[in-house]
Amino acid sequence: MTTLTRASLAAAAMLLSTPAFAAGPSVIRLADGLNAGPAGDNNGPGAEQPSVAYMVHGADKYVVTVWMSSQVQTRDRPYQCKCSSVKLDPLAGPQVMANAVQITSNNGDRPCNHPKLATIEGTDKSVLVYGSNDNQANVQTYAEVLNYDCSRATADRTRISQDANTNEGAPDVAFNGMRAGKYVLTAGYLSATNNGQSRATGLEVEITGTNATLTTTYNRNIV
Repeated sequence: MTTLTRASLAAAAMLLSTPAFAAGPSVIRLADGLNAGPAGDNNGPGAEQPSVAYMVHGADKYVVTVWMSSQVQTRDRPYQCKCSSVKLDPLAGPQVMANAVQITSNNGDRPCNHPKLATIEGTDKSVLVYGSNDNQANVQTYAEVLNYDCSRATADRTRISQDANTNEGAPDVAFNGMRAGKYVLTAGYLSATNNGQSRATGLEVEITGTNATLTTTYNRNIV
């Protein structure tokens, strides 16, 4: 089992203001490897594959981390995705504001796989993409929007992959900017169609307060 610490902590250390550096970097353990099951090959990752996003809410700065965790109840095994939000304070140091919040409760043996975050720059939100074979034989890629405190901004996830008859996962996502009042991102994933393709999907996000709407604009083969 692995221990999840380094990704968020490195980001926190880089983003703390100068006075905080005098005391040295801060170390926070977001998850340990205890009670992470079930035992066996490929049955439980413990805590691994973290993805990190930095965002600003009001005057405060946050580092949000999402990872695969098998520290879940039996009904949610083998693992789900969890989220922690750390507030960066140059005087008090980093403070955990949302602690290992379980953000998925999917079925399947790959219920939340390879999560990736991208900050929607200029907002207190990020887009999360991940693979899941929830209620289906093959992994498909989904996207949703998270707030800075690990709460959901979108009402539900959106499937951004196309072919339910083949595995389509291992996603990534990047922020591109704003167009016509909407935030624009590009997601990508690996599709097993025709012995393997890399596909790109366009995403648009509209934000109203703590809520957001996510739509897809295109899906095309790029490799």
